[in-house]
Amino acid sequence: MTAENTPDEISFEAAIAEVDALVKKIQNQRSLDSLVADVKRAKELITMCESRILATESELEDILGVDGVHASDSQ
Repeated sequence: MTAENTPDEISFEAAIAEVDALVKKIQNQRSLDSLVADVKRAKELITMCESRILATESELEDILGVDGVHASDSQ
C-alpha cells in the first residue's frame, strides 16, 4: 500500500495495517520531513477508521432496532 491511496480507496483492515506499519516506522524515524508526512498519513487513516466505525455502528443499530445503546451498556 502506498501513500497515494486515499483512505476511501482502501479497506478498513488495510488502513489499520498501514497505521501499524507507520507507528513502527515513526518510532525509529530520524528524518523530520518524513516524520511529519508519516504522522499526517497516520492521522488521515485513523480519522477514516473512526468514521467507518461510527457508520458501521449506526448501520448495525438500524438493523437491530437499537437506539444508540451499546450492547456493553445494557449488560
